Amino acid sequence: MKTDLPTYYSYVPEGSVLFYPTPNAAYLSAMELTVQTAINATAIPNDLVSKFNLYIEEGAMWHLYMMDKEEWFNMTLAMEAKQNFFEGVGMARSWKDKANQQGSVRATPRAFIAR
Repeated sequence: MKTDLPTYYSYVPEGSVLFYPTPNAAYLSAMELTVQTAINATAIPNDLVSKFNLYIEEGAMWHLYMMDKEEWFNMTLAMEAKQNFFEGVGMARSWKDKANQQGSVRATPRAFIAR
């Protein structure tokens, strides 16, 4: 192993990575990170995050469980997480479609008065 070739890294908010040991040259590297969306994220609608946060986490878990060279590799849990993730995708699509639907233009809403 070359001198000061980074062997560990950690995520440093917001959007940075810290290498250890500190690199002393330019090295080719590939990094795969899985992140969780914050409940107060501004890049996506808050109602989407609050409604589908668990499904987003399932997608991340599916990806992590599928890393076959890691000690946490588990095909059974990966398939379960994948199924849960795609269930959430389907629910999000139907939620979006439901928001775009319009009622009949012939129907006129009437006030309901209970006496």
